[in-house]
Amino acid sequence: MMHLPEELQQQVLGSLGMADLARMARVSKHWRHVASADAVWRAAALRHGYIQGDCDIATALERFRTDPQHSMASRYLDGTSTFYELCRRLCLLDRRWGRTSAPVEAPTEGVRELTPATRYLRPAGSDEDVWRIKLDPADRCVIVTGRRGGVRTIDVDTGELLWSISPTETRRCPHLEWSEGYMIFDRTSQGHFEVWRSERIIPDLAEPRRGAYRQYAILDAPHPILAYRFQYPTLLSATADDYVLLYDVPSCTLTQKISLAPTATRGVNIHYVDFDDHFVFLVGGSTYSITILSRATLDVVWHLREHLERYGEPQCYAPEPLPTPAALCFQQQHVYPVAPPHMLVPSPDDVRREDSAGPSTWAAVHPDRESDTLVLLSQEGLLLFRHYSAHLLRGAAPALIYVELPQRVFARHEDRPGEPLEEVLPHNWGLILEHFMPGQLAVGHGRVFMVHGMLLMLDLLAPSALSARYSDAHGTAPFSVYQWSDVMVMEHRRIHDFPYWNCSCVQMDMTGVYCVSTQVLRKEIGTDLAAFSPGYEVDCHLKNSTMAMAFRFDGGAEPVYRPVDLKSYDDAVHAAEDEEERLIQAMAPSSDSNDDMDASVVLSHDASDSGDEHGPESDDSVDL
Repeated sequence: MMHLPEELQQQVLGSLGMADLARMARVSKHWRHVASADAVWRAAALRHGYIQGDCDIATALERFRTDPQHSMASRYLDGTSTFYELCRRLCLLDRRWGRTSAPVEAPTEGVRELTPATRYLRPAGSDEDVWRIKLDPADRCVIVTGRRGGVRTIDVDTGELLWSISPTETRRCPHLEWSEGYMIFDRTSQGHFEVWRSERIIPDLAEPRRGAYRQYAILDAPHPILAYRFQYPTLLSATADDYVLLYDVPSCTLTQKISLAPTATRGVNIHYVDFDDHFVFLVGGSTYSITILSRATLDVVWHLREHLERYGEPQCYAPEPLPTPAALCFQQQHVYPVAPPHMLVPSPDDVRREDSAGPSTWAAVHPDRESDTLVLLSQEGLLLFRHYSAHLLRGAAPALIYVELPQRVFARHEDRPGEPLEEVLPHNWGLILEHFMPGQLAVGHGRVFMVHGMLLMLDLLAPSALSARYSDAHGTAPFSVYQWSDVMVMEHRRIHDFPYWNCSCVQMDMTGVYCVSTQVLRKEIGTDLAAFSPGYEVDCHLKNSTMAMAFRFDGGAEPVYRPVDLKSYDDAVHAAEDEEERLIQAMAPSSDSNDDMDASVVLSHDASDSGDEHGPESDDSVDL
């Protein structure tokens, strides 16, 4: 190939993978020169989806500030001037997320650990108060609303307060939507939606301030609103009287009004909505109330119950339990096949199961365009509708997958490290948490991030080998699972120092995950406790101070593959289970004490002894 013109050599190398290009550059000075050409790396960037079409580096970089599907709020790509540097940085970013081109292999006695950098954004100190989060990649800021009200913008790296609206000018716990410079939150006074736009996009504004917004419009809602979602230029809302309303925000007009009366979605109290270019996704408060509408025809094109009756139960997996690592990290969890939950087993032809609210209520829904997956979150797991748009638009075979959250979690209490392993999350921990806050879900870039008693991350584009510890199954799962190693500890319905137990929002971009957490200084990574007053943490506890924090994969440590002593851990789990069974038997009444009792006596308890079934009162009840 040496005799070919250099342009042809570059074209040939442009078809190679990035790892092969790096190896070619080490062969000789000549191939180092050819493999370093910007045209070669532009072709590589195009093939890997980093850029679209034939563009220069400036246009390519602008995409990461303006394209909602590829945005990053951080300054990770600042200083990039060549396609080689762009590819190098994005490859490194993928590796830190745990996504590699290495072949899937059977799990051995070890797992991959990801350690992102962390950021804690609290410009108001112990008075910090965060309810909802959105990311503005163009202005490099985080937009937050507060539990007590108000809207603020905060620098994504420094935590500096850039701009704010007073809490007295909004309702408490305002929901927040943002897209392409427009910000929308709900009101309690006349007119339901308040629309603001960034000074950056206001025409003829002489000196726009970074992170600053100005009021643009008030949108009236002719019906009571239950849930809404905004993706520029469309605002979609679901109403309490079975309508879906679509607004064009720039023109402030109601463009569509869809009646749900003739559909299976009628009367299900829709509490979560989303949409893409072709479909509207509706989630209600009952077992089967998951519906997809066509935006073109306004017809129902998919319903969970009908899918189960036609295609049968989904594939179901559960993550294997692993010992907690010494340092906080996202620890890979291999999965194994399990039986599907009762709610996802199709009923016999002559029995139509009632659609009722209960522990299987769905909390959120979001589509991921990169993997063509619709993701739904319940109290007990994640439902993945793979190839949903290919199925609904072109008739491709559908694939429904259910990922079960761990049903029991064993760990050692942080304040009692020398004691044996014990169960720290009981069987019904998902139900208990629902009294505080529904699970939170973020989806994008082929990844899923969930906060609900634990922090779980799925990579929908990275298959993983099945675990052989609990099943004889072989092969792969079409996703990878990572769990944050700090788990919630519950004793007597009390939650101990878990920063994410009351998480009210989670967001994700290409470089990191941002979520609401309570301020617990001693649980933070890299925080200098000496920089805070002695009473700071007590003050935070009294105020229930929340903040925006970030797991940033554009920083932190390189992923590692760490050995795990699975046998010792399994032995400890079995010992904990045996101890739990011994305690249950010790508490059971002796059979001798019942010898003189009449067999007709039936033991019962007063319902009033069971405690408050509705849980504690909180501001959460006003959330949409």
